[in-house]
Amino acid sequence: MQSKATKAYASGLADAKWDVVRATNKLNAIKVNRKMLGKVMRTIEKLIAPDDRMFLMTDGYLPHVYVNMRNLDSFKDDRLVKVLGYLSETMDDIQTTDWAQSVNRDFRFNSGTHSVAISAYVREDSPTCRKVLVGTELQTVEKFEIVCD
Repeated sequence: MQSKATKAYASGLADAKWDVVRATNKLNAIKVNRKMLGKVMRTIEKLIAPDDRMFLMTDGYLPHVYVNMRNLDSFKDDRLVKVLGYLSETMDDIQTTDWAQSVNRDFRFNSGTHSVAISAYVREDSPTCRKVLVGTELQTVEKFEIVCD
């Protein structure tokens, strides 16, 4: 019978080996799609502002490009419209999610080889977009403490 220390060591070693496998899969997902990703990211880079941010990540199977666009005049801002137009022409599936609290809309484009997510943030003093209070919500949150006898 193995000791707890031996089992813990074996478990740690197995976890570390799995981390290497996952890292290798992530690296390969990016390398295999290098040309396509380069084209997409270079095109987007030409359309966004210098202070916008772009990231590349992978889940081990597919690469994901993330772009944060801030200080937009509205969701019809030229630079956003151009990026969305390019992605609409080159990718199939599009989904959007609104985050009213931060006047933010996320656009997600998916294909079989990669995805692109655009997080578009409208500036707070926008003349055309603003957040509007439409209601309130009251939540009951249970609170606990430890009591020992």
